[in-house]
Amino acid sequence: MGLIGYCIAMGAHLSLSYCIDTYTDFGADVVVATMCIRNTMGFAIGYGITPWTENLGYQNAFLIAAAAGLLQVLIFLIMVKWGPQIRERSTDRYRRDVDRATELGITH
Repeated sequence: MGLIGYCIAMGAHLSLSYCIDTYTDFGADVVVATMCIRNTMGFAIGYGITPWTENLGYQNAFLIAAAAGLLQVLIFLIMVKWGPQIRERSTDRYRRDVDRATELGITH
């Protein structure tokens, strides 16, 4: 249970921090999108946990959940290795999106 809680908290924090630091012009949009996903997952897990544990048992269900959360958090290794190249390749698209949002008047 502790590993699941840690992975959920760190997964949301890491992704939110990365997106805000990398795409500063869309910081508010990133926060809203991340919170919507987090809250939806919180509802889905709470709603589906009873049938899941009844079918698999507590141990297997929570081991799978902990492993999935740990894999989510370990994505940072991919971002450390290939993150700079991903950001470099997406720079033109990001600037185009910022310019379009500025023209529409929906930036901060």
